[in-house]
Amino acid sequence: MVALVLALLMGAVLTSPAARAANPPPKQVTIVGDSVMLMMGGAPYSGAAQKVIGGAGWDTVLDAKVSRPTSQGIPVLQSHQSRLGGAVVLGLGYNDAGNTDAFRTKVNAIVGELANTPEVVWLTLHDVRPGYAAANQVLRDTARAHSNFHVVDWNAAASGHGNYFAGDGLHLTSAGATAMAQLILGELQRWYSGGADSVAAPPAVDLSSCRASSNPKATPSPDATRGYWLLDSSGRVWAYDAPVLGDIQNPFGERAVDIAATASGNGYWLTNSRGHVWAFGDAVLAGDLTGVALKAPITSIVASPAGNGYWLLGQDGGVFTFGSAKFHGSMGATVLQAPITSMAATSQPDGYWLSGADGGVFTFGTAPMLGAGLNRSWRTTPVTQLVPRPNGDGYWLRSDRGDVTAIGAAPDAGDLPRVGYCRPPSVADMAVTRSGAGYWMLGTNGSVFTFGDAAPHGQPPSLPDGTQMVGMALYR
Repeated sequence: MVALVLALLMGAVLTSPAARAANPPPKQVTIVGDSVMLMMGGAPYSGAAQKVIGGAGWDTVLDAKVSRPTSQGIPVLQSHQSRLGGAVVLGLGYNDAGNTDAFRTKVNAIVGELANTPEVVWLTLHDVRPGYAAANQVLRDTARAHSNFHVVDWNAAASGHGNYFAGDGLHLTSAGATAMAQLILGELQRWYSGGADSVAAPPAVDLSSCRASSNPKATPSPDATRGYWLLDSSGRVWAYDAPVLGDIQNPFGERAVDIAATASGNGYWLTNSRGHVWAFGDAVLAGDLTGVALKAPITSIVASPAGNGYWLLGQDGGVFTFGSAKFHGSMGATVLQAPITSMAATSQPDGYWLSGADGGVFTFGTAPMLGAGLNRSWRTTPVTQLVPRPNGDGYWLRSDRGDVTAIGAAPDAGDLPRVGYCRPPSVADMAVTRSGAGYWMLGTNGSVFTFGDAAPHGQPPSLPDGTQMVGMALYR
């Protein structure tokens, strides 16, 4: 009898909108996950699942448990058998996705178990640990073969939002739980209303104008830089008015995270979240973190102005030095109020800054303290980058949405919210011109925005599915 009811419900989903309206599936959702989804639960957690999804009229059950492996998905789903005629949302894989082949087998088994469930949603893993990028590709590959199975890109939706996560970059804060619940609700509403068959990313970027720009007048200059390189998360380098020197194209299934140009501007280094480093052009490989057990993923690579050397920055504030780069300290062993999100070097070899998601600025060596962003009006949006002027007399603090605060002698050349776009992308990186009078911002979707004397050199027409821009380096 249960099978017959499920079959009838499945037929209602696949029939015409008129038939669907006459015989809709139940407006209920069963959410199954591990500890990452626990923060959406009830007390002592945020209650976001019931507040956001239940509050929108959905009969919502959240079943999340610490250390739950993907292999337990089927027994858990079977325990909710009476609810499988509605929607199922899965957030599994964080505990066992490192073995890609085994994870694929488990995913296929779960999808097979839910063959008669009208809507099955699996959230991508936040890609901050080895194997997660490959696991997300397994989910996308599986979705192509099953009409009722959809992948929702939590990794993309959470990109740049440091306030969504605890220090490990995986477990959610209350803000992250609310954001995840809202993402799930958006997919459920689209499915239930008979909308698009799948939602693979957060709301589309809309670069149409919603209001007039309030930025200072731009003065683009051809002398700002000769060109630039853009790096995407697969490891591909996109060159614009710059030589094609090579890339890494997603080695080891790890996410590429950053690119840094040499002091001459005729080469660059690339790094991924494991701290592997690759050198191209006149860049010299001075070592990396291959084989090192890391406490946190690598987020940045910063070139030493002294020449053939660089620093790697960990998500926990740890700093690793190679070649001519000198160690002046780190925040790796410090209890922080907010995670460290960026590192920048002084124009001389003896100093650097670290910035925190809360706008805090930490100085090391000869780097001067010129101010911080702790009391800025947009403090609720995480600060994701500190960008110094070439001569070090000022710097900008940038948020994930492209807000900019100018500190010291750094001029206010504008920012992304003031451009007036309806729905701009999150910002992946920011780079300053030779004069220090302007800067570029790189959107995660590949859009390049110019301010002050920065001039455009090009941008990719589109990016492959599941790929985002992560870094920018200048060909000076």
